Amino acid sequence: MPYVDLTLHSGGHCRERAWFVDRTRGFAKITLPALVAALRHPKAGLIFFDTGYGPHLANSTSFPARLYRRLLPFTLASEPLPTDGLSAIVVSHFHPDHIGGLRSLPAVPLYHSREALHQLRTLSPYQRARHAFLPELLPPSFTSRAIEDCPRVTPPDLAPFTEAYDLLHDGSLLAIPLPGHALGQHGLLCRHRDGSETFLVADAAWVLTNITHLSLPAEPALRILGHRPTILATLKKLHALHRRRPTLRLVPSHA
Repeated sequence: MPYVDLTLHSGGHCRERAWFVDRTRGFAKITLPALVAALRHPKAGLIFFDTGYGPHLANSTSFPARLYRRLLPFTLASEPLPTDGLSAIVVSHFHPDHIGGLRSLPAVPLYHSREALHQLRTLSPYQRARHAFLPELLPPSFTSRAIEDCPRVTPPDLAPFTEAYDLLHDGSLLAIPLPGHALGQHGLLCRHRDGSETFLVADAAWVLTNITHLSLPAEPALRILGHRPTILATLKKLHALHRRRPTLRLVPSHA
């Protein structure tokens, strides 16, 4: 049975009040990593899920980038990501802390939502900034592998989630739509060699307690980005999945 080995790496981090990401956790500042999942497949090789922050985000002189750095200051990773044998990158969504490293890897094909990228590219500059989309973070040219073109399947034992896209056509990596936080956001269900699974849930939750205890982010966080009712609906589905399968490993991108 096909599988992937998974390791998590920091693609940089920011510091934020705990209350902002989980309103029950007080006002002390906590470190929120921008996680990059390195997935090694026996045939496809190394695949990244997101890229974290990157030097192009740190150095961009556009007004939206400068505003982003002022509102959400971050620190770049101290160690480079292990890119030897990297064959593809899965983009969960197009926020800067998830695509900030793409221009450092311009030749690597990208799995992403074609519909989301098309919609973002048609927005006005103001609307792009409102959606936290900085087009200068994308490589000038890249090979697209649209998630929507992959075989559509029903993920096994993942109710209430019933829709997935089989990225490698073998069931080892299933892209799961997780709407609400960003246009075209997808998580990734990863099957491992021992039969266990990891569900990388991107920013459908910022910390695990958002899912396990339905401890919601602060109201400003729910309203700044995305569609609040859909964010809450997706969180409730993740909570229901956790209640039904408490041993399933759930990994938010900033946990």
